[in-house]
Amino acid sequence: MRNLTTFIAIITSVIAYILYKAIKILEIGKEVNLFNYESCKIIGDMIGPEDLRIYKNFIITGSDDRLKLFQLKGYNAENVPNGGIYAINIDNIDNYNSNNTNNEDNANNNIIEKIEIESFPDEIAFHPLGIYIKNNEIDELYAINNAYSKGGTRIEVIQISLNNNRIQLKYLRSLLFPAESFSGILNSLVVFSKDEYLVTSWLPFVDPPQGKDHSLFKFFKFLGNSLLELERTHVYYCKGINSDGYANCKQVENTEGIINNGIAYDNKDTIYVADVAKKQINVFKIINNQLDNLKLVDNIVVGYGIDNIHYDNEKEVLYVSLIGKIKDFIDFTDEARRIGGRPMNIDLPGGGAVYDIKKKKLSFKMMQKDYYGIGSLIEFRNKYIAGSWGDTGILICDK
Repeated sequence: MRNLTTFIAIITSVIAYILYKAIKILEIGKEVNLFNYESCKIIGDMIGPEDLRIYKNFIITGSDDRLKLFQLKGYNAENVPNGGIYAINIDNIDNYNSNNTNNEDNANNNIIEKIEIESFPDEIAFHPLGIYIKNNEIDELYAINNAYSKGGTRIEVIQISLNNNRIQLKYLRSLLFPAESFSGILNSLVVFSKDEYLVTSWLPFVDPPQGKDHSLFKFFKFLGNSLLELERTHVYYCKGINSDGYANCKQVENTEGIINNGIAYDNKDTIYVADVAKKQINVFKIINNQLDNLKLVDNIVVGYGIDNIHYDNEKEVLYVSLIGKIKDFIDFTDEARRIGGRPMNIDLPGGGAVYDIKKKKLSFKMMQKDYYGIGSLIEFRNKYIAGSWGDTGILICDK
């Protein structure tokens, strides 16, 4: 009898622990209050402009239908249309014609334009996720590309330039990653020199080479990893190409996270890495100028799930994109898989915050529900501009 009582007590404790973790990670019962959203408007017709970068007087973003590619059954690189790179001229944004569904006038007026990539290989799919612009002798755009069965996991290096106030892109080279170690898991990167960069993995398990695995086993495996707070995602340091023809990468010690996501660099000696599940930004110092030697020195507690983060060198602040509630994300994507498209009956609030590095102060700037899946936030021309991993257009809010 005593053994049975002990067994029941252990099982009860385990169940209670799992429920506690579920409530904590999924934010069950959390209320998301909306604020500072009245001035916000959505412009543009590009799908999933998740990561935003500033180049000259333009915002550059990679667009892709990630709701289909990542979340919906029956879709993969074979049947999801290629994404693209878009340029948004913020100086002319007030002239945007929201009634022009084919976007021709907006392109002609140099407001929002999809930019063709000269010489990009026809046989390779293009599904950009994280992007980064590095100013070298020629300016280069690095784009993580989840091409799966039509090219694998890779980083595309593309020359970017401005000619007569129009963005021009030209394909230069590809950095390839072995499927058995990296298929579908790369998320965000910062580039230091030619083909030298830090890149995050956001999934603890690789995808099959053909695309996402939507099985219940894979879902519960991922959920269990999160509930148990197992730190199986990392930051990788990569430089050049190895003898097998792949990007020469190694896992950086002490950078483990539950769901590592956005990464930023202060152009000095500090790396910032967002952990979605922990709802915090981990702060690392670069030791002895060695990018593969990072020391964790601080945690910035945000209290919301975090997607991408961006560092502003002049203002010395971090722009932080916020996920209103993790459970809403799960409900939203579950319903999307059930109906085979975007749910209109489930809200997925998202917002933005700014962290002042010197003052060590986090300020929440807005939270809204009309634009789902906010994945990045920047400030440009006294406006807050947000991108999304799945919604259409970009969100512009008055500061």
